[in-house]
Amino acid sequence: MKKIIALLLTFLITLTTLLACGLDDDVSESSDMSSAASSRPTASDGPASLPNASSETDNTNASSAENSNDSAESTDVSSETSSEASQPPLGTNDEGYEVNGVLISGTMGMEMFYGSTSSAAAYAQLLGKWREALDDDIRLYSLVVPHASSYYAPSNYSYLLTYGQRAFDAIYDNLPEGVENVDIYNLLKAHTDEPIYPRTEHHWNALAAYYATGELCRIAGVPYPDLSEFQKETQSGFVGSLYTFSKAEVLKNNPEDFVYYVPQNSYTAKFYNKGNYDLSSPDMTRSSCLFDLSGSTSGKYATFLGADDYFVHIETELDTGRNLVIFKDSYGNALAPFVATAFDNIYIADIRSYERNGLELVQTVGATDVVFAVSGYTACGSVYKDIEKLLNY
Repeated sequence: MKKIIALLLTFLITLTTLLACGLDDDVSESSDMSSAASSRPTASDGPASLPNASSETDNTNASSAENSNDSAESTDVSSETSSEASQPPLGTNDEGYEVNGVLISGTMGMEMFYGSTSSAAAYAQLLGKWREALDDDIRLYSLVVPHASSYYAPSNYSYLLTYGQRAFDAIYDNLPEGVENVDIYNLLKAHTDEPIYPRTEHHWNALAAYYATGELCRIAGVPYPDLSEFQKETQSGFVGSLYTFSKAEVLKNNPEDFVYYVPQNSYTAKFYNKGNYDLSSPDMTRSSCLFDLSGSTSGKYATFLGADDYFVHIETELDTGRNLVIFKDSYGNALAPFVATAFDNIYIADIRSYERNGLELVQTVGATDVVFAVSGYTACGSVYKDIEKLLNY
């Protein structure tokens, strides 16, 4: 009997240790790679943690010195924008449960974050290769976007909070000198009582992208308008990708508002189909990077840029002397309407579909700033290798 009790105690201690150290490389790598394909989700794909879905990552970093230097400015932005919340703050007081790989808590769905500290470090070190290859006068940024479960995981899934914290710490600790950190993880942590994430969609909300772009612009030293200077648009009845993949009735029965913000400055957005990299011959030219999806129920995230595969050039009438290249996954799409208010030219290429050498693009367009704007799954899973691919075309 004593042997049986000892074995049971050993099992319980081992289980507790595994949960507490959920982001250890062996555990997290197997979770991420066995449950998800190696590529990230697109606007129409499902969450990275679902079977047969792509995996995706976004990261953002900023140094503590930069944060402290402009703390008053950050506070001003927060107070102005908090009143813009389009619906009640997210709340996940109920215990969580899984439906077809989607974590449900109350009326909120979340994709669960699996990544490894070794992949996070590899992503950071890869940006070091980009730093070495770029001219010294070109500024390079890492902007990685956390997933909702890194903030809102219920108590019985609290290990997901640890996953997120450790993954982002690994990125920040390994970013080499010359790669500027846009710290989205801690930035958004201060806004979790606002609708920065949807309840039914695996991406992030425009409000969060507004905050993220503001932090990028602060670090870059370019002016950035207050949220009140954008035209706010609201579409009701939105039920997004998390319902599509989970079929959880609680998500279907609790639709939400989809909110986006329209910049008021003049600009032109040129769209190039996959495979067309002739900057003089766009496949489509529009007066906006935003698309009207009033007739769509689940695909409203495609309001931003319309589709992942487009290569996009946004030309503004600003005179900042700054040209920005964004290498992104689908999380980066939501940045488009905001960066259109801060840079002269913005070139946006998806790391999964852009089939040219990224360094040549930076040189050709005369970029002054380059940002990798990706989700946590891209930076902390295997998909960061698409960033390496752009160096070798």
